[in-house]
Amino acid sequence: MAEPKEPKRDEIKPYKYGTEYNMTRVSRNTLNTLLQNNVCVLSIIRRVQPPDKSKHPRPINARRRMLCCNNIEFLHSYNGRVKLSHFCPKGVGLPYDPAAKNLIATWDLLMIDYRVINMDDCYLNYAYPINDRQTRNMFWREIFNKTFYLMSPEEKYGWMNTW
Repeated sequence: MAEPKEPKRDEIKPYKYGTEYNMTRVSRNTLNTLLQNNVCVLSIIRRVQPPDKSKHPRPINARRRMLCCNNIEFLHSYNGRVKLSHFCPKGVGLPYDPAAKNLIATWDLLMIDYRVINMDDCYLNYAYPINDRQTRNMFWREIFNKTFYLMSPEEKYGWMNTW
């Protein structure tokens, strides 16, 4: 019997540890609750579109995927500070009420910055639990380190550009 071969990086399926939602439309309150205890993969509409997509150097979709989280323990952990370059926001906060405009502010793990997303057209693909130390370590070890951390900037852009 042949030895099982080690899977290539692009063959690794990182979604076996999370809950698959298959493009479920989510409300603001539901997503806000999920982001406190999970790393979520969302499909969102891009706010700014290039005026002429044919002249853009890379193909661009109207939607993009986002890997995001709002769990403070996760973001302030050693891995969160080192691998995600997480920083605490400075200043007094947003100059408007996000709830009144149906928006959520969240940390984008791949773009390494805070993003404000519109909940009018937001779909949930996957949610990885990070409730306790064991599930956070599993996320870092089995999902982030084996998939996203190894991606080049072009591969990250390609992953974000598909939905």
